[in-house]
Order: sequence, then structure tokens, then C-alpha cells
Amino acid sequence: MAAAGEEDRLIRVLMEETGTLGVRVHEFRKVVAVREKETVPVSLGGRVYPIRVKTSTVNGRLIAEKPEYDDLSAIAREEGIPLRFVDEEVRLRISEWKRERATIRGGAGGGCPPDRPNAANAARDE
Repeated sequence: MAAAGEEDRLIRVLMEETGTLGVRVHEFRKVVAVREKETVPVSLGGRVYPIRVKTSTVNGRLIAEKPEYDDLSAIAREEGIPLRFVDEEVRLRISEWKRERATIRGGAGGGCPPDRPNAANAARDE
């Protein structure tokens, strides 16, 4: 692979150094996911831990969501439980937290429950 504008130089070097009579050239483009980080409060073992979560999206669709390894490892040591159990439980709690936030905001969770006012409920109740 070569950066744009470097192809001719690289082709010349390949041909001179290897003696090849031809080089195939293909152009590629790279699509990169949008990455965001947020801190999610997770309750575990009677304590609330701040967990850093990395989220990746492409065209607005979630493709990956991953809690920070160092945060999981620290909880596992502190609570004295295996890392894989912490990882599983934290991922579950993060999903629940995000679903609850979406519900409160009137998002994918099916709207805001009546006991939690938001702009949609306030407009409906007027």
C-alpha cells in the first residue's frame, strides 16, 4: 500500500528491486467508524462504579460497544470475582442503563413513562 502521490515511486522501486515486468494497482477507500466515549455509572456489589464505555457507529448504527478493560479489571480485583463475570454483568447493566435513558428521552424505549415527564408528555398533558 502507498499513500496517494507515492504510487509511481513505489512501483519504480518494486520493478527495479525485483525485476518484475508489471505491478497491479488498485485503489481502496477506507470507511472508519465514528468512535465515542462516555462514562456509565454501574452498580455492582453495593457500590457504583464509573465505567468508561467506547461506542462505535457507522452511518448512525451501533456496531460495537465495549467497556474499558482497565475499569473491569479494577472491579474484578476489588470485588474478588473473575473478570469474565464482571464483564458480563457490566455489559448487561450498561444495556439496561442505555435502554432506560432512551425511554426517558422518548427514544427507542417506546416513549417516556407517565411518572417521568419530558417534553412529549408535557405537550400531551396540556
